[in-house]
Amino acid sequence: MFKTLLEAAKAKQFGTLSKHENFFDEYDFNFKEIRGKKDLRILEIGVRGGGSLAMWRSYFDDPLVVGVDIDPECEKWRNDRVRICIADQGDEWQLRKIEKENGPFDVVIDDGGHTMHQQLTTFKTLFPLLTDGGIFVIEDLHTSYWPSFGGRGGSTTVEYLKRMVDEIHYAAKRSPRASIVYWLKNKIRPFKATPRNEIQNAVRSLYVAESIAFVHKRTAKKDKLLKF
Repeated sequence: MFKTLLEAAKAKQFGTLSKHENFFDEYDFNFKEIRGKKDLRILEIGVRGGGSLAMWRSYFDDPLVVGVDIDPECEKWRNDRVRICIADQGDEWQLRKIEKENGPFDVVIDDGGHTMHQQLTTFKTLFPLLTDGGIFVIEDLHTSYWPSFGGRGGSTTVEYLKRMVDEIHYAAKRSPRASIVYWLKNKIRPFKATPRNEIQNAVRSLYVAESIAFVHKRTAKKDKLLKF
């Protein structure tokens, strides 16, 4: 019988942590397909008190957990199955270096600085490198509404996720049934739904709850109608 994430948090062996109460149920719901997998590699950005690293060790079956933080004090949480990388999540080069040396990752959890630049740089850099079937988590989406984090306006993480919904439906957007323009184009060249970017090609699903998002990755055939 698997522990719930709340039970794992209470059973952690070191450190302290704080998370919004609703996050625990959302993690249990979105992680149920990978709970029993062995040798998972988990990257968590934002180490702070170290307790979340211990929580993931207790929650999954002997995973390798890599914590990223800008504070060198976080080095103290390093052990045989927990690696610590001191880096700036807003630096694409540093993120790629961490992934190359410790990945590929099955789960990436962004609980870092929560600015728009940090969240979007982290997602755009690491989601393409996530394993097939992996899950990318963005915590604390409420900062998209706070100007001090670069929130509000059209360039927030929440707005990016809204546009992702359109990207997931790219085939419908370009279908001959979408507009007269595409209908005419289809007369000249029959329509074929072909992914044009990583979001169209590899996002299996997008799950958004209050202040947290889970982007599930799976490269799959798109727009295929099965008849029985």
